[in-house]
Amino acid sequence: MRLLTIIFLISFLLPVHADNPEYQRAIELKEKGKWNEALEIFKSLLASDSNNVSYLQQTAFLLLKTGFVSGSESIKKRNYRTAEYLTLKAISLDTENIQSHFFYLAALGRITEISTNMEKLHMVKKIRNECDFILSRDSANGATWHVLGRWHREIAALSSFERWMMQQMIGKVKGGTYDDALYCFYKAIRFAPYDISHYYETAVTLTKRKKPGDKESSVAWLKKGLALPVKTFNADEMQFREQAEKLLKDLESK
Repeated sequence: MRLLTIIFLISFLLPVHADNPEYQRAIELKEKGKWNEALEIFKSLLASDSNNVSYLQQTAFLLLKTGFVSGSESIKKRNYRTAEYLTLKAISLDTENIQSHFFYLAALGRITEISTNMEKLHMVKKIRNECDFILSRDSANGATWHVLGRWHREIAALSSFERWMMQQMIGKVKGGTYDDALYCFYKAIRFAPYDISHYYETAVTLTKRKKPGDKESSVAWLKKGLALPVKTFNADEMQFREQAEKLLKDLESK
């Protein structure tokens, strides 16, 4: 279950340390897509000041990025769990920092991608709580609407037994239908219209809902997403483009 691929949705501007040349160099490398090089610098900066919220956020961001594009499951697990730890520490230092909460949410989403079904069920409430926290303070956050859309879609896809198990563990959850998921993805598109991932996930949700006309709507959303300008140095966006092209080809061949 890939509840959140959302790290490719990060749209926050992190604090800039104009007086720190190493920080600036790391930021420049990150913006050029040289994530591993930037990560090594931020690890060094974090070692020098482990309570710096910005260092914690940037290191977590780069761990999620490098983990996502890695083909190694062990690297993914290590990076995602470390990012979870770092973002929780950042939150403990500043409980109202929305950026820290979002990176924590992204880490949780990534972890669900490599977790067992039982582990995922235990994380349902954490993910929903983080979405609610962020949207209560920033209702126009497209990335978080995207995550919430995936959350609803994954709940909708659960079997009756899995739903029963979830209720035994965390109680009844609100929502959890494909219609709820689509509402959230439409919000994500409204607030972040240039992110192809929103269009792709909307199309995927329509293919799963399978109401009359959903196939045609799915094709239309995919075409809109693929018509967006391509961003430079964005490996995760390219993965979404590849997935969108494949899904479009599959749908048009049927």
